[in-house]
Amino acid sequence: EPSNMFCVECGAKNPKWASVTFGALLCLSCCGNCRDLDAGFIFLRSINLDLWKHHQIRMMQQGGNAKLKQFLQQYDLNANISIDEKYLSRAAAYYRKKLRAEVLCETFTDPEPEYEQGRQPL
Repeated sequence: EPSNMFCVECGAKNPKWASVTFGALLCLSCCGNCRDLDAGFIFLRSINLDLWKHHQIRMMQQGGNAKLKQFLQQYDLNANISIDEKYLSRAAAYYRKKLRAEVLCETFTDPEPEYEQGRQPL
């Protein structure tokens, strides 16, 4: 996917880090910003340095930068929003749970949050 050639947050070329939780790729700088979040909300891996489990690879295959950005844009959670506000929102939690359910072939019946609800913090 062409959008995976760039950091999902800042657009830097050739990102070397991944948010397994959201199936998206990040540059070193944005990865550092995400590390401040609780590990329960975002799980980060180096593309080259870390060992990957099969389900983590599947998270990246099912996800992708374009899919994440398109979903978050429905809630105006874009590059102008802080990383905390974006990834600790109800919309991000919904996306994270849905992606995981897809990868693990689990039934997922949670309703997608409405616009205002999705923008609210957890």
